[in-house]
Amino acid sequence: MDDWQRVAAADFDPFAGKVQRALVAIDYDLDGRRDRLELPVMTMGEGPGPTVLLTGGTHGDEYEGQWTVAALCRELDPEAVQGRLILVPTLNRPAALAGQRTSPLDGADINRVFPPGRGEGPSRAIARFLWDRAIRPADILLDLHSGGREHEFVLSSNLQGRLGTT
Repeated sequence: MDDWQRVAAADFDPFAGKVQRALVAIDYDLDGRRDRLELPVMTMGEGPGPTVLLTGGTHGDEYEGQWTVAALCRELDPEAVQGRLILVPTLNRPAALAGQRTSPLDGADINRVFPPGRGEGPSRAIARFLWDRAIRPADILLDLHSGGREHEFVLSSNLQGRLGTT
């Protein structure tokens, strides 16, 4: 990640430049202590077309989505992208680094804190960042899941959509 730039969450603009590799610094409070984590986010594309958000690692032990989104970060040609692509390979980075389903920092299942609202802890801070800077501007959201260590999934896909804009 040598060519990734560190940027504060408040300064992250998903539409900045044709290609952006950002380690987004997300500050959070937990048990009266202030701390920070970094979330890798890559954006690419410009011009007409939809804004697509692709996430992996909502649950840290679901490796297939993380691998897929990370491979796109490495291998996708930005010139081939019409519109905007926002890639978040390890959405719940604390859980991914620990290799477990939920965050070891606050025990939260980040998939259960949307919409994020108020509250402390890294999971809510990540959710607030993602909600404000990636979900709201996205026309399409693809959140890749698999069974992880605790579940067994049959091969399937599930697509949910929304009508209109918010």
